[in-house]
Amino acid sequence: ERRSSPKPRKEANRKEAGGKKTKAQRKAERDPNKPKKPPTAYFLWLGVNRADIKDKNPGITVTEIAKKAGEMWRSLDSDEKQEYESKANKMKEEYNTAIVEYNKNLAQNPRPVSSIPKAKSSKSSSKPSSTAYKSKEIINTDDDLSTDTDEEKPLKPKASPPRKASPEASKK
Repeated sequence: ERRSSPKPRKEANRKEAGGKKTKAQRKAERDPNKPKKPPTAYFLWLGVNRADIKDKNPGITVTEIAKKAGEMWRSLDSDEKQEYESKANKMKEEYNTAIVEYNKNLAQNPRPVSSIPKAKSSKSSSKPSSTAYKSKEIINTDDDLSTDTDEEKPLKPKASPPRKASPEASKK
């Protein structure tokens, strides 16, 4: 009985799928002038009732708040839900008119590629952090008061372990 091969890695799937963009690349392409989608009826209700849930359940975690809110929303009467659903529908209609207007303006005046905002990289920083690795050149400066004499010793390259003969080679 033979096992199937392991699943291919995600990077391999991404390359095979025609070079899909990463989440950061998709986010970088979003237009800041594009209207935001409106919240659903549930999220409108949650915005009003989240504080009450926290007050009634002190020390509750975010996950527990979401679970409790979901239970409460499902148990609401249809009359109470209707209030939030009508608000959500009104906001959705406003969004739909705004997005049609936005698309019309975009078709007339397309954004140049250079105006797409670049995603900020949290890893690159102009200032080195105090906990960052410091190279030997930076550590061993004239201002440094250390008495290390590492500069005088030549660095030896690491030797790789000797290769073992393969079983096929020993059979011959």
